Order: sequence, then C-alpha cells, then structure tokens
Amino acid sequence: MLCATSDPFLNLITRFASPQSFAGRTDEGYSVDVDQIVSETPYLPEATAQGSNVALRIGHLHISKPGRRVPRLLTFLLTNLSRVRSDVPFTFAGITFQLHPLEDLSNSLARLEVMRGVLPTVELRAMTRVPLAQVTDAVDEVCYLLSIAVGTKVQSIAVTEATAKGEWLSRHHYSRVTKRYGPLSVLDPSNSGVEGFLHSSSDGFTHAKEQVGLTGAAIDTYLDAKAEGDFLQVRALKLVVAVEMLKAGYLDRIGSSGLILAEDEFEDRRRQLKKAIKTALDDLTPHQRKSVYGNLRGLNRDAFEAQLQRLCTAIRMPLESDDLRRFVVSRNKLVHEGHFYCEKPTERERAKVAPLPSVTHEWFWLLHFVDRLFLRAVGYEGPYIDWSTPGSPAPCHLSPGA
Repeated sequence: MLCATSDPFLNLITRFASPQSFAGRTDEGYSVDVDQIVSETPYLPEATAQGSNVALRIGHLHISKPGRRVPRLLTFLLTNLSRVRSDVPFTFAGITFQLHPLEDLSNSLARLEVMRGVLPTVELRAMTRVPLAQVTDAVDEVCYLLSIAVGTKVQSIAVTEATAKGEWLSRHHYSRVTKRYGPLSVLDPSNSGVEGFLHSSSDGFTHAKEQVGLTGAAIDTYLDAKAEGDFLQVRALKLVVAVEMLKAGYLDRIGSSGLILAEDEFEDRRRQLKKAIKTALDDLTPHQRKSVYGNLRGLNRDAFEAQLQRLCTAIRMPLESDDLRRFVVSRNKLVHEGHFYCEKPTERERAKVAPLPSVTHEWFWLLHFVDRLFLRAVGYEGPYIDWSTPGSPAPCHLSPGA
C-alpha cells in the first residue's frame, strides 16, 4: 500500500514509530481499513510533489460501502486453479459452493503454462448466511483439496461480500502464501476431473484430518516438491519428508509413539543389552563400544517400512509387491546420503531392489508413489494420471487396495 501526504514531517515520524494500522474514507464514501501491517518497504514512487510517501506491506485490506445490508453472496478469488473451464457445483462442510472460471481464463492459463507464475483463474462462490469467518475456514480447506487435485498451490487471495442480486458491499484483500504454477496435475486435465474429485473427496478430507492425521503442512511440502524451483534431489527430499509428515500425523492420531516397548521397560532391557554387547564384542575399543551403546535406543523404534505399511493399510493404498521396499531404499539414500538410490547402490542392495535407469526415472516414480498416497489419504477413488514414466504420463484408475 502506497501512502502520500502533503505533510513533510510524516517520514520523520515513521522513523521512530512504524505504522500499526490504517483507516480512512474515500471520496465516494467507502471505508478503507488495514488491520495487518506487516512491514514498511523501501519501494516508493518517484516524488511529483512536496510532502511524504510511505510504502507498506499489508496483510489484510478491507473496503466497505456505507450502510448496513446483510451479504448473501460470497465470492472468493482463487489462484492457479487451471482445470476448471465451466461452472462446477459441489458441497463442502455443509456449504454449497460453485467454481466459476474467470472471463480471461484462456489467456491466464496460456501465461501460466509459459511463465510458471501466479495468477487468479477462478472464482469460488457461495450463496449463504453462514458467517464469513466460518466460510473462509471452509474455503481454505477446499483450496488444499483442489491443490492436491491439480498438483499446484491453489490459494484464496480476496473475497467480495455482496447482496443476493450481486451488488458488492465489502471487499477483502489478503496477503497469502502463494506458489508458482506447476504442470504436474494428478487429475485428467478436464472439468469433469475436478468435479469428480470434489464429489469423491469432500467428505474424505475431513476424515483424512481427523483419522489419518493429514495436515496443511504435509500438503504444502508435497506441493512444494512438485514446484519447479529446486534440483531433483531437493524435490525428492521434499517428497519423502511429506510422507514422513503424513506418517507421523497418522501415528499421532492412533496414539502410537513408534516404540516397540515402553520407554521405561526398554531402559531396563538396555542394561542387559549393554552387558551382552560387551561380551559379544569384547574386542571393541572404548570409543567403539560407546558408539554402539549410543545407538541402542534405535533398536526400540519400529522400522520406517513397518510404520509406512500401517499407514498404507489404513488408507487402503494399492501397492505392488516391491513398492514399499523401493520407496524405503530411495528414502534412505536421500535422507542419509543426499542422493538417489540409483546413483550409488551396493551389490547387495542391487540384489534386493533393482535400481531405476536414472535419477529422473526415480524422481517420477517417487512422485507416482506419493501422488497415490495423498489421493488415498483423502479417500479418492477414480481416474488419475500416472507420472511414473518420465515424459509419458498415462491415465489410470485408482482403486482402494486390499
């Protein structure tokens, strides 16, 4: 927000006390309020008259017309939702919504495909008397659900409150975390794909949060891995971290600590283990023995593969015979050594899990695994895009596993 005043002393004042809020009224009688000033910025226009200028980064700008009328139509502006070309009605959290593409959608989509930036593409409308804060919470969750569907961060950046006839009463503009557009959609690029996903997964999203432990942070990490901003190793690390977060959320929901024995019980056994190790490995140096003792608590932790298996079973994710093992060996190399499994497998590892031809093949296979994991976490069943083969995405059908 740029502020200009004829008062030459404003800049002097703001050097000692940064602005905390802003309120005023326009010539048309509209009220303008800012209740979240994030920081002052050095960006200023070239001065054309005497006085002072101040530039502020703001979190929430609210503009309202005078008078009191009850708003019924709420219209949220969404960014980077690229698969909606006609109206899509659906219900979420008991509220009826409608996705409506913007008039200049074709040009926006063409620009997104080339520039990989951030642009508003769709309006999300709701004709309701539910309080704005409650609807906004629901819209935030809808955005997470849509983000999973299209493989890129979908975010609400503004909302208009209007009468039932469409006359606007109030407008809110928000500073939100947006991300660059990414092309790795997990759904078929058609209007029906998004509509089918919303109808299939709206109830499942609530279940995923309450029973599976799905969090916005896990979804954001998963989406960030799809974004074209890092090298493949870093993007792959984000994929496996997203799985770690989802797995940890699930264990927390079911009340599991990930330990095989209670901590106190294992502590008693640890003393016995140390005696056994001292006898079995009597040729170790004191330093070596201390290192072995320091790793003993790791014996009481359930293996990552077993924990992931429980999550996959809970969400009924379909798995091929070596899917879990391949993901685990890839995750271990990425987390502990910082490179893909296919880059440095040992002969013993090769005998157990054959490496994929290249890091690109391995990254896209990981993406395929994690795509299905998040789709099944929200209870989705239906058509999706299999990205496991680089350059050759294939339409497939996702069905619940046994």
